[in-house]
Amino acid sequence: MLKILFVDDEVRLGQVHSKRFEHRGYTVLTAQSAAEALELAAMHPDLAVAVLDVRMPGMDGIELTSKLKRKYPDLAVIILTGYGSPLCRMETARWGAQAFLTKPVEIEELIGAVEKAAKNRAERLAIRARRLAV
Repeated sequence: MLKILFVDDEVRLGQVHSKRFEHRGYTVLTAQSAAEALELAAMHPDLAVAVLDVRMPGMDGIELTSKLKRKYPDLAVIILTGYGSPLCRMETARWGAQAFLTKPVEIEELIGAVEKAAKNRAERLAIRARRLAV
């Protein structure tokens, strides 16, 4: 099943999302900071989707998105924030975020966004594999 990374400085929110996704068969990692997220991404190259908060102490979700996408271009990124501005949405989209959701989010909407991002990622990887095989 898919491996997902949730990054949010609100520990309780990460725990709630983790449990909900784990009950659906996903493998879930959580981080409370961008630095911790980068460490986990390095240790788990099979990550499929990262769900990132924007406002965090230290490095914010926009900078984290850019760092993750530079190092792991196939990683699907979803932004989940309580402070969604059009500028923030544009900036994270520029770095390749596949969805931008505003807190509080319905769990089914978040699951749908994760599944769509994972499907798009799998399709991109399959296309690349076919090109390399030719």
